[in-house]
Amino acid sequence: AKFSLGIDKAITKVTVQNAQGTVTEEFDKTKLSQYGITAKYLAGTTVYVEYTMTVTNNGDLAGFASEIVDYIPQGMTFNSNLNPDWYTGAGGNLYTKALADKELASGQSQEIKLVLTKQMTTENTGLVSNTAEIADDFNIYGVSDRNSVPNNKAQGEDDISTADIILTVKTGETLIYVSAMIISILIGGAVAFIVYEKVLKNKRKGGV
Repeated sequence: AKFSLGIDKAITKVTVQNAQGTVTEEFDKTKLSQYGITAKYLAGTTVYVEYTMTVTNNGDLAGFASEIVDYIPQGMTFNSNLNPDWYTGAGGNLYTKALADKELASGQSQEIKLVLTKQMTTENTGLVSNTAEIADDFNIYGVSDRNSVPNNKAQGEDDISTADIILTVKTGETLIYVSAMIISILIGGAVAFIVYEKVLKNKRKGGV
């Protein structure tokens, strides 16, 4: 019999608050999401990203995810009021024991959520990558996980998972601005041409 717990991290909700108001977009457990923010309101915008971590027993033996760690990315902040099951631990990482007493039989899953906040400026748009890992596991047989080591940050193991969000300036605004500039130039050119033709015509009449 084999013991194996895996974790899958995904983004399930993004909430954006600024002078325009509050907008919430929900996702069906996406690994990569993108959100565009109006340039005028970029500075002063607060973004709340909800992550859902699903722990699944991929082995034969029942067991527990005793502790989960989230390696909070630089630029994001943690609010304990939004995350009562989480706490800040060693190295500034986030930890939860919320699933420690939830036994997972073979094939069963349990979920835990985490909400992180990002205060936007005009210079901190781009990719935000967030990784979570099973920091400790347990089963009554004392069998080690067959294909991963808890809390070792080793990519490629099934007990570690990453979800990404790209925060950008809305591209449509740039397109609208450029289009408006082009239209203004064309109108200005047309007006100038009409005036020039009218002046030239008057000069010709005066010469005659």
